[in-house]
Formats: sequence, C-alpha cells, structure tokens
Amino acid sequence: MVTTAGRDLAAGGFADLAGTPMTTATAFDIASVSKVAATTTVILRLVSRGDLDFDDPVERFLPGTPCAAGTTVRHLLQHRAGLWEWQPLYLDREHLDPADAIDAVPLRYGLDEGRHYSDLGFMLLGRIIAVVTGTPLDAAVRELVTAPSGSPAPGTVRSPGLWRPPASVTRPNVGWSRRASRTRSSRPTATSPGVRARSPEA
Repeated sequence: MVTTAGRDLAAGGFADLAGTPMTTATAFDIASVSKVAATTTVILRLVSRGDLDFDDPVERFLPGTPCAAGTTVRHLLQHRAGLWEWQPLYLDREHLDPADAIDAVPLRYGLDEGRHYSDLGFMLLGRIIAVVTGTPLDAAVRELVTAPSGSPAPGTVRSPGLWRPPASVTRPNVGWSRRASRTRSSRPTATSPGVRARSPEA
C-alpha cells in the first residue's frame, strides 16, 4: 500500500490449502497476467524510448515465424496475427529449441481476420523483446519495469529445453504438421497439429 507517508507492505491469510502463512515474500504464479504486467509493459517502454514501433514487421526481428507477410507488433499485441490460441509445445520431441517448436506451428486464421487470444503471439513478443534489448525477457522486465518502479523483481522458471514426458507416455504426432486443417474450435481437435482426437467425455 502506498500512502503519503510512504510505502507499506503487509500480508495476511494462507498461501495454500495446507495452511502455509502468507508473507510479503510469498511468490505466486501470475500466469497470463504477465502478458499485461510484463510483456506488454516492456513493449510500451521500448516504443516510448524509440527502440520499437507498433507497426514494425515481425519478420524484421524474427525471420522464419509462421506469421503472414505484413504481420506487425501491433497485430501480436491485439491478438490479430492469426496464430493458434495455444499448443502443447511440451509434447514436441522434434524441436529442442522451444522457439523452433513455435515457428513450426502453422497459422490457424488469416492475418487480421479477427481477434483470437493467442499465447503463441505473446511468446513471439517475448522473443522480439529479447532481440531489441539483447537480454532475455525476464531481465528486460527487471530493467524496464520492476526496477524503475521499485517493485520486487519477478522470478521465472526457465529450462534449457522443452519438458519431456517419460518415454512410457505415448503421444502420437509429436512433430507439427504444416498441413494441419484450420478448424475453428477453441481447443485442439483431431486436426490440431500434434494432438490426438478425444471424445467430448474424455
């Protein structure tokens, strides 16, 4: 809480169902809140200081993505780039680099065809931030967002590669197919790249 007397931090209650007491040092997974609190805010800082423009083409920073020609940073921010809503990239055994796994997923919609909330689009924005700043996304957030505001530095869990399920877990079609059909359901279906069809009850 910020008052005229300064900043005061307090916590109360429990951090989990086991009854762990909440403290001011308790960390939470903010999940997609990071799209606004971190990624979007860094993009705005970069635009404000002239390092980036909303209408810069994605291919200027990231050649080889599935984005259509003419796709801009603005399209990614507005979820209008035509990318899939999400994909189970952790099942991709073909690409060791998560960036390559994303780039192998074909578009689902046409550019600017509509607004389709996309995790993949914001992953591309994180990579653009890394190219522009020369630092990973979490470091850029610390430098451009949390440090100037005096907020606690965010923490991230980073892995050198994609999480791999045990060999005993069988998942077909773990390589993406650029021939995937462009269906319109909000969740992956039999035509989604790398996903097995399941009954509605599954």
